[in-house]
Amino acid sequence: MRIVARLFVALSLAGSLASSQSVTPKEEQWNTIDRLCGGLLHVDHRGRPNNVIEDHTKPLRGTVLRLYNREGACCTEAKVLASVTTGRGGKFEFKDLKVGTYWLVTVVGGREYRMPLRLQLPDKSQSSQCSDQLFEVDDSGGFQMKKLITVD
Repeated sequence: MRIVARLFVALSLAGSLASSQSVTPKEEQWNTIDRLCGGLLHVDHRGRPNNVIEDHTKPLRGTVLRLYNREGACCTEAKVLASVTTGRGGKFEFKDLKVGTYWLVTVVGGREYRMPLRLQLPDKSQSSQCSDQLFEVDDSGGFQMKKLITVD
């Protein structure tokens, strides 16, 4: 009998990076990807009786994502390298990017969210699928990346 489990693994807890410019090596490790695509979601953490937290997610359609080079401070004086607008289900994809370090920036509800990223060459045996990557923002300033992992 074969059992397939699908798990979401948080790749980044970059909420503190919403207003911070520094990136530690540990954060860098978690923000390394080989394709910049996926879905953009807003997560609402709602408290319930007995301190149970229930998350409500909503795809962010029509939201602009901007990409900046990560040399120096983000992002007031830097030139936008690329931008995309999310489509149905919050789906997006940046194409033709070079290997390097970037800031991924979006504004949701009047709040700016920033995430440091490192784009690496794809590993053919483990290349990311856009449908397996989620980028989530929340009202507390968190901006994190999650990846769907299938386990056989």
